[in-house]
Amino acid sequence: MNIVISRFRSEDAGAAATVLLQFTGRPALLDRLTTFLAADSHYFLAASIADEWVGFAYAYELSRPDDTSMLFLYSIDVHSDYRRRGVATALLSYLRRVADQHRMKELFVIADRSNDAAVSFYGATGGVVEGGDSLCFVYPSHDAPHVA
Repeated sequence: MNIVISRFRSEDAGAAATVLLQFTGRPALLDRLTTFLAADSHYFLAASIADEWVGFAYAYELSRPDDTSMLFLYSIDVHSDYRRRGVATALLSYLRRVADQHRMKELFVIADRSNDAAVSFYGATGGVVEGGDSLCFVYPSHDAPHVA
C-alpha cells in the first residue's frame, strides 16, 4: 500500500476544501483557506492511497521569544476504513521531519486522557507525556458561539 503525503499550499485550496468537507462535514470558506495555506508557518497535509483522500493533518509553527520555534499538531484524522494501516504514522512522520529540518525545538500535540486511541498512537510513535498531569484550559471567545 503506497501512502502519498501532500502538503497543500494556496493553489491547492480547492483540494483542501474537499478534504476538510470529507473529514469534518463542514464546508470551508475558500478565501480563508487560501490565506491559511499561503502561510509558511501553517502545514496542511493530506494522505492519499490510489488517488483517494484517506487522512489529513494540520499543524502550526509557533515562534518563541528565545529565537526557536515548535510545531503544534492541531488536528489529525484518518478515514475509518484506513485506520491502523500506517496513514496517521505517515502524516506524523512527515511533520516530525519538518520539525527536524527546520530545527524546531519540538513537535507537540494535546490529547484527552480519555481518548484511548490517541493516547495509544502518540505513545507508540515516540510521544512522551511531560509532567504527566498537564491540563489544557480553553477560554472560548465571548463574540462567537461555543462549539463543542
